[in-house]
Amino acid sequence: TVAVPNYISEIAPASVRGSFGVVHQLMINLGIVGGVAVGLPLSQPATKDPFSVEVTDFDRVWWRLMFLFSGGVALVQALFFMSCLRFETPSFLMDKGDSDGALMVLRKTYTTEEEAQS
Repeated sequence: TVAVPNYISEIAPASVRGSFGVVHQLMINLGIVGGVAVGLPLSQPATKDPFSVEVTDFDRVWWRLMFLFSGGVALVQALFFMSCLRFETPSFLMDKGDSDGALMVLRKTYTTEEEAQS
């Protein structure tokens, strides 16, 4: 919850930095709502004895499917991140004294030379 917003704030252009942060938080909350919605079939109707739960065959399979789905999404995100975003942030490179490397990353990130220079 700290690394991604920090990376977004360092890479995003100043004019859209706040929007990128909002979209990140919105996607996290939509993921939570989606997880709850996917888990609804597992909910049991209320009984008099809260400790008596009948586990059906559907329940035995459904939690595994939920787990595999979330693991698959995480795997796709990790592969995308490793393949597309393989560079350090400009701030990190500037701290290391590599201004040429920082400018190269900015040129890859931004569409115009003016944005990269600022």
